[in-house]
Amino acid sequence: MSTISQLSRLTGLLILMVGAGPRLHSSPVQCVVTAETPLLRAEAMAELVGQIQIDCRGGDPNSVQFLNLELFLNVPITSDPTGIGTDELEALLLIDDPLPAQWNTSNRVLYFGQVKGVPGVAPGPAGGLGAPGSGNVYAAERVPNAPNRIRWSGIPFVPAPVGELRTLRIVNVRADLTSLDGSGPEPPTVRAWLATSGAGLLLVNSQVVLGYAVSSLQV
Repeated sequence: MSTISQLSRLTGLLILMVGAGPRLHSSPVQCVVTAETPLLRAEAMAELVGQIQIDCRGGDPNSVQFLNLELFLNVPITSDPTGIGTDELEALLLIDDPLPAQWNTSNRVLYFGQVKGVPGVAPGPAGGLGAPGSGNVYAAERVPNAPNRIRWSGIPFVPAPVGELRTLRIVNVRADLTSLDGSGPEPPTVRAWLATSGAGLLLVNSQVVLGYAVSSLQV
């Protein structure tokens, strides 16, 4: 057999071996949902319910995904709009718990304080300042003809590096509790369900309790 033929066979064998070798994939993003469970005034029509915390690990930390998140309650959501003639609400989604008046790292980039972001804008290169239009705070919007639902669309999500968490927090959600039935032996609960799309997030649990409705004399 000629030397050229031998080299050709060897090259083909090496290609097959490389193709059959193990392929490295980043683990999927998995998120655990927890919530505060305060005592709430059963008579209130705009009661501030417990905050929701979403802790996520896994995924490719060099990628940027865009998340759509929807929140559903078993009572009407009554968070105020941020202005006249807008569907934007005071209910907020925070990325990595940014604090006011100091530097924060959110989605791997730096922001000073709590910066309201524009949906669909990527945060920018890791370690640098957040790109113009990006942020670490995003406002919810109403879902038409669905008083129990609000949503966030186009939220940038950068998976955390190995050994770290990416934390999302939902705050400033108000609800009308007057429709809850308090005739039972236990106080009724405000329940929440979360649904995601767009980014490949797997919610290990998607239902949480946001508080217990009791007489205002007990709060």
